[in-house]
Amino acid sequence: MEDKLIVLSQSQLEETINNAVSKILGEMQKTEVINKEYITREEAASLLNITLPTLHRYAKMDRIRIYKFGSRSLLKTEELILAIKENKVIKYGRRKYKR
Repeated sequence: MEDKLIVLSQSQLEETINNAVSKILGEMQKTEVINKEYITREEAASLLNITLPTLHRYAKMDRIRIYKFGSRSLLKTEELILAIKENKVIKYGRRKYKR
């Protein structure tokens, strides 16, 4: 395979580097979140790539459990991972309506 010379402008190079660094940092943050015993609703939504209203809907449907500590709402990381493995939390899942 031949090596090819690629020419980028300074702005293109900066954008490429920024995208790569952002991707790596995002993966590192998710790893840090998984290592905690309890995580916030925002961290859970970010981990699942869903919005806070969707997370709230999953809690109302008893797919996940949210614990209240004073004014804070937290989720157990272990239970969240178990819910993912059991397919209780599915992004892009279609809701079945009763007719």
